Amino acid sequence: MSFSDTYYGQGPVSTLRKVVVNGLMVCMALIVYELLFANFVPSEDWYRIGNGLAIAAAVGAAAAMYWGYATGRMRTQEGASLFNKVLMYTLLPFMLYAMFWMIIVHALPDLVTLAVGDPHEEPASLIRDEYHGRRGCRYRVEGEALRRKFLSHVCIGEMFFAELPDRPVALVLKGKATWFGFHVSHVARDTTSP
Repeated sequence: MSFSDTYYGQGPVSTLRKVVVNGLMVCMALIVYELLFANFVPSEDWYRIGNGLAIAAAVGAAAAMYWGYATGRMRTQEGASLFNKVLMYTLLPFMLYAMFWMIIVHALPDLVTLAVGDPHEEPASLIRDEYHGRRGCRYRVEGEALRRKFLSHVCIGEMFFAELPDRPVALVLKGKATWFGFHVSHVARDTTSP
């Protein structure tokens, strides 16, 4: 079996199928980037506009997929039960919205901000938090300044965590900023506050 058969599926491969499959791979890569590497806090304006764009993209993609299933151009998995099909049709718009929201509101603007953003520092009152789960960082800071960030926290090192009190403390978020928002690359003590 060739790479093309494995990657695009067996049989004749249309240009549309290649575009869709490659587009999905790019979307998956951007989601992985957002989940693992992005520390992006969108601006209020971009959060609102990006959310509207994500809704529009999800509605358009869901409509196209429903049309594909209705006309027989797309098929569900062979042997799927009626319950699984109904579940898939019901959850499809919500899953598409989540995917587009992560990409449009967070991942793409973060990459743009890293590429063309200006150096930026932002004071913030944050509180330390220790997470005891198996996934994610163990030591983090949270606060109002990070509420629009995906997962609403920034990871910090154990030594810096140990220096922080158990109450809100003045810190400085350092990184790059654009109109889209702010990429946090470093958290430091605010030396200007008492």
